[in-house]
Amino acid sequence: RLLADEAPGQWLKTDFDQDNLELLDGVLAYAASDSTALAWVDSSTVRGKTGTSEISRTRQIAWYICYFDDYLLVVTLEGDFSLSSTHAVQVARECLNSGIREKHLGY
Repeated sequence: RLLADEAPGQWLKTDFDQDNLELLDGVLAYAASDSTALAWVDSSTVRGKTGTSEISRTRQIAWYICYFDDYLLVVTLEGDFSLSSTHAVQVARECLNSGIREKHLGY
């Protein structure tokens, strides 16, 4: 579900060094654009990061967060330990490839 009811604005102000932000942006861009990387979504404009979090002895959350332009796309999935962040990346890839930009963002 796309949450677009709020006007765009600055979410968080930090004092991070601009050089460090650019380095991080490059690393996240590589992860989303390199076909051998786990976070690959076949895009040169998307930057992304994967992860998992154990919530019990038998359950975990797999997630993928990516950004492009001024938008965030977050996918979280809950399941047993057969679930991995690769599954969350696949969902994000389907969202991006289905034309989410054109359908919901107007370009």
